[in-house]
Amino acid sequence: MNTPKANRLPTFKKLTAQTVSTGKKAIAETNSHWKRKNLNTISLDEKELLVKKISSLINVGAKVGRDLIVGFNSVMKLIESGQAEIVCIALDGNALMLKHLVEAAKTKSVVTVSVPKLSQSIRSELKLKSALCFAIKRENSEALEDEEEERSETEVAALLDDLREFLLAL
Repeated sequence: MNTPKANRLPTFKKLTAQTVSTGKKAIAETNSHWKRKNLNTISLDEKELLVKKISSLINVGAKVGRDLIVGFNSVMKLIESGQAEIVCIALDGNALMLKHLVEAAKTKSVVTVSVPKLSQSIRSELKLKSALCFAIKRENSEALEDEEEERSETEVAALLDDLREFLLAL
């Protein structure tokens, strides 16, 4: 087949892998760089201590949804309303959701702590299907009327303060 050069289709040069910046490898590199730059990650020993403090908090009578806010949507609403003080994020969650949480927390100047494999260890303690993140509300000064509730609430408040101080110290 002798065809003139004018009738041939043009061929394009293939770019080398070093100049191409798309694909799964590039996304993984940018995500890991972002995590190292923006997240305050705790060690596994500190994670075990955190899980023990949360389990003792739940055993005393703290309620999920009132004392401890769990779940992406609930935590985002809490951050946007300005009532969140500390947000703990699971590193094993979706990276896109993690970025949104951290950026929203930064705009509202909320402390964020990232915990490796948080969702696996905490969902059994909280008896939930999944727990990507949880937040602790800012302290409110509300008076209680019932004495029994007051005793249990003071225990819960003391444990919440202990957990808050532990997370802020990280």
